[in-house]
Amino acid sequence: MYVPVGQVTDGITRLGNGVLSTNWVVRTAMDPASLVIAVQREFWPWIPIAGLQSAHHAAVVAETIDAEFQYAVVDYPGGIALLLAASGFTG
Repeated sequence: MYVPVGQVTDGITRLGNGVLSTNWVVRTAMDPASLVIAVQREFWPWIPIAGLQSAHHAAVVAETIDAEFQYAVVDYPGGIALLLAASGFTG
């Protein structure tokens, strides 16, 4: 669910960040690493920036996770079937 930051008090934001992590997207033409301190100061100084990644890196990670999940869905049942067939256990 999307809730604009301007509609949420700082106390509720702190409480929410204790339960679930909040992700921020900052568009920039500069190197993202050079903006860490400015973004930290602008938003909330008491909430540390835990992870910083470019949009390209996030897309690559998402594609890798999707591919690994697809391989797992296909490979594990296939491996079990192969082991069962090799052991002669067909029921």
